[in-house]
Amino acid sequence: MSEDVEEGMLSATQLDQIRQDVLGKWGELQGAVTDKKRDLMEQLSFHKLMKDIDENMTWITEKLQIANDQCYKETSNLKDKKRAHEALVGEIEIKQGSIDVCCTTGTDYVCREGKNFSVLGEKLGGMKQAWEELKAAMDQRGRFIEEALKYVTFTRDVKEVTRWLDDNESIPTDLGEDLEQNETIQEDFINFMKQFNKTDEKMKFINEYSSQLVEDNHKDLQEITAQTEVINSRFESLRLKCSERERELQIALKMHQYNHGVNETIRLLQAKETLLSNEDYGKDMTSVNSLLNAHLDIARELGTVGVKVERLEEDAGLLREAYPDRVQEVGTRGRR
Repeated sequence: MSEDVEEGMLSATQLDQIRQDVLGKWGELQGAVTDKKRDLMEQLSFHKLMKDIDENMTWITEKLQIANDQCYKETSNLKDKKRAHEALVGEIEIKQGSIDVCCTTGTDYVCREGKNFSVLGEKLGGMKQAWEELKAAMDQRGRFIEEALKYVTFTRDVKEVTRWLDDNESIPTDLGEDLEQNETIQEDFINFMKQFNKTDEKMKFINEYSSQLVEDNHKDLQEITAQTEVINSRFESLRLKCSERERELQIALKMHQYNHGVNETIRLLQAKETLLSNEDYGKDMTSVNSLLNAHLDIARELGTVGVKVERLEEDAGLLREAYPDRVQEVGTRGRR
């Protein structure tokens, strides 16, 4: 419809033709508007994608600098560094969604023809490569931080156990002069063994970390192996000493208990002997009855003491059988 409608009366055929022309032109414009909108929306999506890729590249570059910072070489505050690293890993996991969207949308564009899409392909490829580099660098950084933390913990525990061994490697030999002293020494030994068992738990961690560091082929492998062998040798030597010390204390305890029982029995017999040595036989019936009752009490008490004497003799036999190297000691202790 390139010309205006002439004024004047128009036939029905002319009017119909004009209407058809107007409707046709309107339809063409509607199609053009739709196509234009589609092209503009596509361009908008394209430029938004390019912007997202640029922003992702900026973000990846920033995080890649952190991933390559080699913070694990400075071993102070390693636990804080590990927490910061884990937080960054969490950020990267969240960012994965944005990267995936760019890759999916960008791949669809790259499949089309055109100069802009070729540029997009290059940017998309660069982003993918940088993203893989970031993940690889983060994996390596995490391993190195964990390895450094293990090594620091290992060396710290080795130093602590070494100091403890220096202070406690010499085991006392005193067994106590009597039952009371022996019981005090036994209590001290029990408290010492509590410390020993705590140190034993630390030794388990030392050996565990040592095995892991050897498995990781740590750069200080020879030093780690040597330290582990030395401290294990010293600790196992102390374990044997403690075992022998415990045995000696138990033997001494039984000996002191036996000795205590013998001495107690001797004191009872001596007391009864003093009473029996009394030459007073009474002056009248009343006094004689009183002395007789006292004598019967002594006789009953001696019967009880006799049971103790028999038990002591049984104990002496058991001690001689269990500890033949202490036979003389068992035979003489009761005569103090």
